[in-house]
Amino acid sequence: GENYEGKTLEYRYECLRSGLKVELEDILKPSGKSGSGGGGRGIDSTRVLVIACHACQHLTDETLEIACSFGVHVTVMPCCQKDPTDGSSYKAFAKQIGIGIGLLMDILAAGKVMSWNNGKDIDSKYQVRMTAMDEAIPPQNRMILCKASRRGEGVNRGGGGSSEAQRLEVAHERLETAYRKAHSGDDAHSQRRHYKLDTDSATI
Repeated sequence: GENYEGKTLEYRYECLRSGLKVELEDILKPSGKSGSGGGGRGIDSTRVLVIACHACQHLTDETLEIACSFGVHVTVMPCCQKDPTDGSSYKAFAKQIGIGIGLLMDILAAGKVMSWNNGKDIDSKYQVRMTAMDEAIPPQNRMILCKASRRGEGVNRGGGGSSEAQRLEVAHERLETAYRKAHSGDDAHSQRRHYKLDTDSATI
């Protein structure tokens, strides 16, 4: 299509662990500075998306970890998830709550990307969504979509432009208001009870 006019598809046959890092280094490095694979392209990280389809077992986590270390967008479709914990505690918990281990591991992977410190050292943060394709297409049909942004940048929610910090402050103020309303009756009851006790004490 016209969007790909003048562009070529490059193919790299190499282990993900080394190949993805080198590619991202070369893509993001400012033009004129050479990297492991030649001169940098100087592409902004917000224009880079890493996609991994059916990344088996630990490769899902490693793809997410590498992409997040460079502050780029990343989408993965996990496959063949395993429980890495001693004693398979996640697998036991998944059985206890009635879901598959694959789904639980996907949710945990999404949580890792949204963790407080992820991307902090490169001034990045992530918003994460999960979705599923038609089950008739692949048996492993869940996707984890991770959108990168700079810390402190506005986060658009329904067209709004307030920052994440501002959003949390508003949410905290609302929570405090709701808490005060919920416990205002308890405070009044407590005051009445204390007053009765003081009156009884004075009578005695």
